[in-house]
Amino acid sequence: MWVLIALVSCAQILGITEPTSRIGDAGGVDAAIAEAATAPDAFAPPDDSTAGAADGGEAGPPFYTVSTPMPPPAFLDACALTGSVTVLQAHDNSVTVVAPLPFAFSFYGAPVTKYWVNTNGVLGVDPSLPTINPFVVCPLPMIGVPHPAIYAFADDLETRDSGICIGTTGTQPNRQFVVTWKDALLKGKSSSHLTLSVVLSETTNTVDLAYETLTGGPGGSAEGSGATIGLEDSTGTRTDQFSCRMPMLATTPMDVRFAPIP
Repeated sequence: MWVLIALVSCAQILGITEPTSRIGDAGGVDAAIAEAATAPDAFAPPDDSTAGAADGGEAGPPFYTVSTPMPPPAFLDACALTGSVTVLQAHDNSVTVVAPLPFAFSFYGAPVTKYWVNTNGVLGVDPSLPTINPFVVCPLPMIGVPHPAIYAFADDLETRDSGICIGTTGTQPNRQFVVTWKDALLKGKSSSHLTLSVVLSETTNTVDLAYETLTGGPGGSAEGSGATIGLEDSTGTRTDQFSCRMPMLATTPMDVRFAPIP
């Protein structure tokens, strides 16, 4: 059974403690951490022989053109942006509450105004609800929750003290909303180091998944051999998947761009 405890800024009304973190300039509202606990084996990925059999459904036609620009654009690190905030520091299986995006964004042709982030490499947008699970979704689409979502590196991850940074750069109408998992690690793999960002671009409505450092995981796991990377719409019927448990990120820096098909 999941146990979710949300610590929000208005929690005094409910007699709960002060919020642990704040998403201020990055999202415009107080935010907090919801942590989940479950049995130790609840997050174990399925055997390779059944990979995707229970997770994926039928996907509709692609909505985005998927490319890997060469050379890749300069890596955007939200931790280095003025006014950015840091959340979920030294956390495992944790998620932020929902917060507003700093500008209008279209995802699969539908307007979205809110987002949430979890430690397991997933950024969700409305109307999906915050969740830490699943981080093993292969192939897309995911039959259950969450969707719509951006699977930047959906795997069993933990954050170090550097946490997850959230910020906005640029000026209207060309702002970029950036979420960076800074020096995260694969669960139980202290030698692994993963720094990656999701970048949402105003006006163009492109989604960039940027990878600066992916090292130290056994068997190609730091390069994506256990991860799902892609996008899924709100209905769970349209997806654009870059990789499904394949070490497709062996060369960094790397950028995977999802641009709406005209």
